[in-house]
Amino acid sequence: MSNKYINRVMMGLILGILPQHVIAYDEISQENAEQQTPKGKEEATAHQETDYVPKNLDSAIITVPVYPMSDPVSKVITTVEKFLYSESQYKPAVILSRLPDGISDSSTPEKTMFSRTTAMINGDYDLYSSFWDKKSQAFTEQYFTMNGITPERMVGNWVGTLRQVDMVMLRRIDFAEYVVLVYDMQKKTGNLERNDVEMHVVFQKESEAWTATQALRASGLLVEPPWVSGKSNVEVTIR
Repeated sequence: MSNKYINRVMMGLILGILPQHVIAYDEISQENAEQQTPKGKEEATAHQETDYVPKNLDSAIITVPVYPMSDPVSKVITTVEKFLYSESQYKPAVILSRLPDGISDSSTPEKTMFSRTTAMINGDYDLYSSFWDKKSQAFTEQYFTMNGITPERMVGNWVGTLRQVDMVMLRRIDFAEYVVLVYDMQKKTGNLERNDVEMHVVFQKESEAWTATQALRASGLLVEPPWVSGKSNVEVTIR
């Protein structure tokens, strides 16, 4: 078998094209013919005329035939994920009020939550962004770019909203190396009432500081949070 033949076959494989049964070239038939008796040569020639058609790489590329098969049958495989977490409620619920000027602390998830909320109230986007980890900052920047969102727009939303409502921490979820702080928005009436809409921020410790992170954005734990839905079993269908 010559190097030329091997190289051509390898090129076909690299291109992702498989031969139908056998891909052969004139040179192979010629090599075989030279090693056979006159009668063998005649048989080889007849065999070449029926099976060995290609004479160059282009004509040697034969598409894979369509084989008969049964109708497809839909099937399901079920996997189970168990998330072990603990839940604590703040009693009473904690209003995330504005910190005094110059005060910023990331030594606990709760203190980081106060610091980032203060940045939102003050309309300081750069300070707010600094409380996210680097990967989350890059993710947010990409998301803003794709959706035409600007920091100025975000600040406008914060200032307008937080003039009317308070962010109130309701519960803390500890899961693996993460802490999830759950909060809702309540009107500035002085009377805290349960809101049907609960949101959360996930924190992870980096060095000595707790930073917000998007690391769990695709986690099954947060698809339908059990502390909101009250469900201990959630089924998600992936197609």
